[in-house]
Amino acid sequence: MTRAIFCKEWWKTRWWVLLGACLSAGVTAYILLTLRSTMTVSGEVETIASMLGRDTLFIDPMRYIPVAFGLLLGCIQWLPEMQQKRIKLTLHLPLSYPRSIGTMLGYGVMVLAAVSLCNMCLLGGIELLWLPRELVRFTLLTLLPYQVAGLMTYLLTAWVILEPTWGMRCVAGLMSLALVSIFFLNTMPLVYMRLLPWLIVLTALCAMLPLYSVYRFNLGKGL
Repeated sequence: MTRAIFCKEWWKTRWWVLLGACLSAGVTAYILLTLRSTMTVSGEVETIASMLGRDTLFIDPMRYIPVAFGLLLGCIQWLPEMQQKRIKLTLHLPLSYPRSIGTMLGYGVMVLAAVSLCNMCLLGGIELLWLPRELVRFTLLTLLPYQVAGLMTYLLTAWVILEPTWGMRCVAGLMSLALVSIFFLNTMPLVYMRLLPWLIVLTALCAMLPLYSVYRFNLGKGL
């Protein structure tokens, strides 16, 4: 049954997932081309010195890609469930609703994690050809919290969409904006590294919120 749910979710979201993956890869390629162009024009030594001294890592566009992808996937995956009342069918599967909804959430998290991993490997693998290993590690660690932000955005999007009452949905939306904004309060490199374990725990706890909304829906709230 779990495999069938995964296949259903892939069939429903496959084109959007591929589009999001291609756009993410395109942004990564743009960053790499910009970096290489700067190194060609300004010189490799000057570019590396600028990256170290001025914290110019050429990764600003990539900060927002995980959040945008998480929002897109959350909407594509969960809006039809509510608009077309598919959620009622899901709740009648021979599985408990935490397991069925949890499997659907797990699918989204796995897709986002896979795309983020591919982009990070692409960026880091090519940068290793041009930059010192320590600088590449510095860049990837700076990007890591934004990958977590993408996962949190996906889970919170699912929470907002699955919430059966408009009043609570508005509250969920405001809380979601506040939580995601934590990741963008400061753009200095490595500024979130000490907080990262807590942000990961907070993201994991956010996975409980969509389940709570489905529990409320199952009780007949908002019907």
